[in-house]
Amino acid sequence: MIIRRAQIDELRFGPYLTFENRLVEWLTTYFPDDCTLLGPDGTRNAIREAVQIASRYGFESQPEVSGFAYLWFLIGPHFDLKPEYAWLQKLLRDPDVPAEARMDHAFEAVAARVESQPEGAIR
Repeated sequence: MIIRRAQIDELRFGPYLTFENRLVEWLTTYFPDDCTLLGPDGTRNAIREAVQIASRYGFESQPEVSGFAYLWFLIGPHFDLKPEYAWLQKLLRDPDVPAEARMDHAFEAVAARVESQPEGAIR
């Protein structure tokens, strides 16, 4: 039996590419202007960068990674490094809280900020 390189790559990367395709479609629905501006390749590159950063916080499940990518598009790239989002960084890094709960808390905090700030600001 001969297994070609393309077959090995499909076994290894196929599930991720399926996930990435769904994430592109989902984010394009919520952020059509951003995704149009970035173009297909730029959107994928932004998603891949967000996925890598998400893994540094221990986000590994598809819902957690998708949530992080959503925040990446909502707030902006590298929001996790900006001082004005220290309150969000603290939630994302809390070692005493499981990853799924940290992402839930992050979304709740962002929603509360949007509701309480003039014109839906997040800071």
